[in-house]
Amino acid sequence: MINDDFTSGNIKKQLLTMAIPVSVGLFFNTMFNVVDTFYAGRLSTASLAGMSLSFSIFFILIAIVSGISTGLSALLSIAHGKKDYGLVGSLTSNGIFLTILISLILTIIGFVFSPDLLRLLGAENETLVEGSRYVRGIYAGTLFFGLNSAMNALLSSRGITKPYRNFLIIGFFLNLILDPLFIYGPFGLPRLGTLGVALATVVVQIIGNIYLGYKCIKLLKLDVGIFDRKTYTVEVQTDILSQGIPASLNLMTIAIGIFMINYFIYKHGNDASIAGYGAAMRIEQIALLPALGLNTAAMTIMA
Repeated sequence: MINDDFTSGNIKKQLLTMAIPVSVGLFFNTMFNVVDTFYAGRLSTASLAGMSLSFSIFFILIAIVSGISTGLSALLSIAHGKKDYGLVGSLTSNGIFLTILISLILTIIGFVFSPDLLRLLGAENETLVEGSRYVRGIYAGTLFFGLNSAMNALLSSRGITKPYRNFLIIGFFLNLILDPLFIYGPFGLPRLGTLGVALATVVVQIIGNIYLGYKCIKLLKLDVGIFDRKTYTVEVQTDILSQGIPASLNLMTIAIGIFMINYFIYKHGNDASIAGYGAAMRIEQIALLPALGLNTAAMTIMA
């Protein structure tokens, strides 16, 4: 049985039960990025510089997708707290719908405009080519990022944080295998370079869709009936956006900050400077993990 009643009991124990799996999962997600950085650095300095410049553009995608999921998770937690299961079903169907719609829009915008944003940062020649290949590959898989984030929201709103942790751990080890396969092209496979880094990431996200989808069906007893067209309402979608957009804007300020830092580093430095900064950023993320884990747990309990 799922213990999803967080309106009573020991708060400290509940916080740790949810926060620790989140923090562990995010640690492996950070190491996932470290692996990408390692292999990109072995390609060339320009390849690593292109990926590092792309991070702020990639973070825009994460900000929007994560913001919508944060809003969805908060509203679902409140509905569960009130035991309003009709609203839970409506939020679930409308949340998934919004995620798919926004993801498809982001795919088009990111694929078309990401090279221009890289040029704005000062990227040129090989750095521009490698950065564009990577970030366009990532944006092509926006839908899979979005669905994983949405399904994590469905689970975490019930205090279930272990499945997403498991996905991030499994994804890390899969990435160790897929990165060199797609980047260097052994066994007759095409050598894709930084596009291979993006492709490996997208494949891991697709596998995550299958795993988290299975967990949602098994643990949450999702019924296909909740996706009936009668459940889609503008009112519920507006509620999700009213919660999600502010959360997205909060994260967007981080993306803009990273964008500005990249701009000035590259303007007054070179490929090696921005490559070094990008590698250091991956390590710096580890310091944020406990706070991010507690944030997820606290939001669920308070809602």
